[in-house]
Amino acid sequence: FEHRDLQQIIAATARDPEHSAVFKHASELWSHQFYWSRLTPGGRQPPSDLVGWVAREFGSFESFEEHFVARANGIWGSGWTWLVLDRSTDLKLRVVNSTGTTHPLSVGLVPLLGVDMWERAYWSDHAADRSAYVRAALGQADWEQVGADLLAAAEHADEHAKLKYIVRLSAREMERLRTTMVTHGTIELTEELTLGKIGLDGGMGGGGAAAEDSNLDV
Repeated sequence: FEHRDLQQIIAATARDPEHSAVFKHASELWSHQFYWSRLTPGGRQPPSDLVGWVAREFGSFESFEEHFVARANGIWGSGWTWLVLDRSTDLKLRVVNSTGTTHPLSVGLVPLLGVDMWERAYWSDHAADRSAYVRAALGQADWEQVGADLLAAAEHADEHAKLKYIVRLSAREMERLRTTMVTHGTIELTEELTLGKIGLDGGMGGGGAAAEDSNLDV
């Protein structure tokens, strides 16, 4: 592995017991470099593109932050909490946890933001209050860079994933329209709208590469 970059090493050693130590060192080194590169004193406000994308997935940016904190608190022991883009299905933003034996890069996810949840990262400033630590980290995040990373990652996704993302958003808008029309008594629909009926549900219900990896807490 001498002449490979860290991402290549992580991908090559993730499921190889013979090189588990190499994987752990490479993934922790990459994760820490990435963690610090997405923090900046005082933080930077998220651009509108990122706010809109997050709102479509989590309801609002505030809801996303609460979800991120809850996921981080759900780690038993040490690990990392990540905001990632899943390009294997329909460009879905997800919040996942990883441990010393897993990593988003090893299952095809694109990390956009990571927070170190090892005890050494937060104890000196926050003691056992992990929620305060995570909120402080999110408050120092360079959301401009996160937004740029998201757009770049989406641009390089395959056309199939882009199409599924558009269809998923369209289906969501159709469902909202259906609800509005039913509420106002202008139409009756007896069946729920599902993408499965048009053959485009591939993994949108929480599946995908990460969900299939039992060690990655999704």
